[in-house]
This record gives sequence, C-alpha cells and structure tokens, in this order.
Amino acid sequence: NPDGSTTITDRETGTVTTVTTAPDGTTVTVVTDSGGRVISAEASVPKGTAVLPAGPGLGTEMKITVKGGGSSRVTIPLANAAPGVVAVLAGERVDRKSAVTADGVALTVRGSAAVRLEDRGRSFSDVPQGWKAEAAAFVSARGILNGGTDGRFRPDAPMTRAMLAAALYNLEGNPAPAGTGGFSDVPHGMWCADAVAWAAAEGIVGGYGGGVFRPGAPITREQLAVLLWRYAGCPAPGPDAALDFPDADAVGEYARQALLWAVEKGILSGYGDGRLDPKGAATRIQAARMIMNFMAM
Repeated sequence: NPDGSTTITDRETGTVTTVTTAPDGTTVTVVTDSGGRVISAEASVPKGTAVLPAGPGLGTEMKITVKGGGSSRVTIPLANAAPGVVAVLAGERVDRKSAVTADGVALTVRGSAAVRLEDRGRSFSDVPQGWKAEAAAFVSARGILNGGTDGRFRPDAPMTRAMLAAALYNLEGNPAPAGTGGFSDVPHGMWCADAVAWAAAEGIVGGYGGGVFRPGAPITREQLAVLLWRYAGCPAPGPDAALDFPDADAVGEYARQALLWAVEKGILSGYGDGRLDPKGAATRIQAARMIMNFMAM
C-alpha cells in the first residue's frame, strides 16, 4: 500500500490481514472480516517507548509483545479518545495508570499483555460539562476517585488528606502497606487506614505533632502539588521553571520546588484572574484534574 503497509485478502473468506511496520521496528497486524470488523490484532514493540501505527479501536483485544522482554510505554492509537477510555487487561483488570494522550491511550507493557480499550467513564448529576466532566470521567473510570451511589461526585467539596492518600493508593493499585502508619486518629479498620499507612511508608504523607494525621483536614492547592511531587519521586523542575503569578510570594518554602515542577508540567495552573492561590483549599474536582494532568505528562 502507499503508506508502506501490506494487505493480504483471503478471497474465500473475505478476511483482510494488514501488517504495518513503523520506523522503530514496531509491527502491528490487524485482521478484519469481510464487513470490516476487527477479528484480531497484535503488535510487536521495542523496549522503551512505542507509538503503534495502527490499532483495533474500542472493544477489541490486542496482544502486545515487547521484543526481547522488558517493558515499553506503548501508545495505542485512538482518535479523539474520551477521558474515560482505559486499558483493560486480562481478568477485566483496569490499568489505572493508562493515560489518554493526543495520540490515543498509553500504558506500560511488561513482557506481553492482552489489552482492550474501553470507555468506562461515568457522568455525574452534579458535574457540568466541560473540563470538570472530563476530570470526573477520567478518575472514576480508573477507580482513582469515585462518586457516591447517588450519582453525585461532589465536585466542589473539599479534598481531604485522607481522600488524597486514598486516591494515590488506588492509582498505585492498592499494594499491601508496609506498616500501620502509627497515627492515633487513623485506627485499624478505618476506611483510609491502608492508604494512609502506605502513603506514610512511601514518604508521601506525614503526620502532625502528637502522632495524629488529621484525615479529615482539607488539603490546600500547594499541599496537593507537594503530595503528587513526592509520589513522582521529587523530580527537579527545569532550569526555566518559574512561578509567574501575582501571589507567588504566598507559596510556602517547603512547597516551592513542587509547585515549580507542577506548573512547568501543566499539572497545576492559575485561576482566570491570574492567581495561583497556593493556600486555597483544593476541591475534589481540582484534585481530579491535577491527577489527570499528572498522568498525561
């Protein structure tokens, strides 16, 4: 074909096998029936990163194999992917770290994986259309931050310290915590106990004097940036990173590096009036959007 792909048509069955090879050696094979419906799809990718030159679309499983083993960050192409589109792995397990990009949906494949793209985003009665609906669909599809059984997300409710610990714990796949956390106000059996214990063991969250965590305390915008920064491994901001906001002097010194990084990466931005409002309380929908931006960087 003019695009370099090879097409083989079975005249008896009408099936069409298309093989497309990218410059980096990535190979995609897609088989369709006589009506154009995808029957099977597979890809062979190099280690590191790969953008597939073709994909099966929504709902069809695709086997992806990394050449020589190892891992690769693979982008499966999907035009205009909705925020709620996720990668579903064997056993109906949602890859919570699969991210929607400009090219499709990206996920990390280790060795090989059978992957199916599905839109599992939810709409909520109290979330208006626009960026808020996109953020709510993104986190709810991945089970990172959920709404209530009443169909509401409570977008403008304050994001608490316990909620954010739980969101990051969900994003990480709910690993077994290394300890109990040791906070007197987060007893064993509390809904957030495992999340707080894990986040504390990872150095993502800390407590206050007297051995308390204050799980219900609202989290500020700068605190939210700090916790995401710690979760990311405390990366250094670039040499040109800056906080060009009229209220930049209000940023706590402990949070300056985290905010430089978060603003540089597009995770956090200012309000319409130009303010960053670092000490302002973060809402649930703001946290959802920051997590969405963080995963797409």
